[in-house]
Amino acid sequence: MKLKPALLVLTMACGALALGVMAPAPSMAAEHGAPAKGKDAKPADAKPKEKKAPPPQPKEGEAGIGYGGAKVQLQPLMSPYKGAGGRVQYQVITVRLVLDVGVNEKPACFMIPIIQEKLLLYLAKKQPRPEDLTGQRKDVFLKEILDVATAATDRGFYSGVELVDETSPELDPKSRTLSTQCK
Repeated sequence: MKLKPALLVLTMACGALALGVMAPAPSMAAEHGAPAKGKDAKPADAKPKEKKAPPPQPKEGEAGIGYGGAKVQLQPLMSPYKGAGGRVQYQVITVRLVLDVGVNEKPACFMIPIIQEKLLLYLAKKQPRPEDLTGQRKDVFLKEILDVATAATDRGFYSGVELVDETSPELDPKSRTLSTQCK
């Protein structure tokens, strides 16, 4: 490969810079945002960095902006169970996870696909019958689902679990948006 003399010099200079043989000129370093070295470390016209003000806290009685307290509705899950005569039958279970308020709200949203998979594995092993989804058994079932979600992530991600049925209220706009984004 034959290079023109000017391109050859430029290529050799870049290679020397990469190997640390040659240091960049101070004006070039300052021009590209690198810190200057030597006695000219701080230019006279440099401004000190300003500290950012903390975000405003919500007033009493106002809801905070963000993920906290929002619900994320998972995709419907087909849960197997043994029916009459030992045949395997399926029922549809739709779960809503309530996001906990705190610093883990965003990661909790991003963990939803993993939670979905863990719940599928749990339902395949547990095989809850339709009777398990009513009354006191439902409360135990919801506690177990929350335990599965917590075991897959960490405490502080989710504060509750709801089963969705025909009597469940519609999701608020923020929760509806999160339900589509957190998949």
